[in-house]
Amino acid sequence: MSFLTNWKLSGLAVAVSTTTIAAFSLMLPRQVKDALVYLRWPHAAPGHRAFSIYAQRDIRVDYDRLKVEIPELQDQWALTPEIENKVWYRLFKTHEKAPAVSHAHRMWLMFRDLTSLGIVLN
Repeated sequence: MSFLTNWKLSGLAVAVSTTTIAAFSLMLPRQVKDALVYLRWPHAAPGHRAFSIYAQRDIRVDYDRLKVEIPELQDQWALTPEIENKVWYRLFKTHEKAPAVSHAHRMWLMFRDLTSLGIVLN
């Protein structure tokens, strides 16, 4: 086989595999991907624990200030995973255009999708 033939076959293989991976990724719902990656159901996404666990453990986060600025965090007993995720998503939407946030989110989505596909395809 000539170099050109090998190159065309390699390009075809890349195109077919990329299309197949994209199709599998689109077929898996977000909740299933999250459950596969984080091994929990329901409330698999980290946003469901953003304030009750992660913010309180992270020394970079001033949790007392967060409680003052976010009314939903003032009553820890009323803070359900659903409310926590909604608050997290609201904060994300207000800052999503910041380059660091946008980049981190794209990377998180890519790695979540690749991890869930790796689990499904193995």
